[in-house]
Amino acid sequence: METDSSSNTGEIARVRKFDWRLVIKQLDEMPAGTVVLVGIMDQSIRTHIRNGRIKYIDPDKYDIWTEVVDGQRTRARLFMRKR
Repeated sequence: METDSSSNTGEIARVRKFDWRLVIKQLDEMPAGTVVLVGIMDQSIRTHIRNGRIKYIDPDKYDIWTEVVDGQRTRARLFMRKR
């Protein structure tokens, strides 16, 4: 499945629950320091982004953190902010 947000790199993004290219595009359009709640997901996604495992997200450009969802051990709200 190809989306408009993936057309600028020539690669087809695998979109499951989140279109990460769209998230990055919107973050880049916002002023630096704007906090965005991306969604509620497994906390491991934060680690994947920070370690550069999602190749089209530059972890040096963004602050990434999670906040625990009440009653959940592995799910959390994922926040991102452009530096």
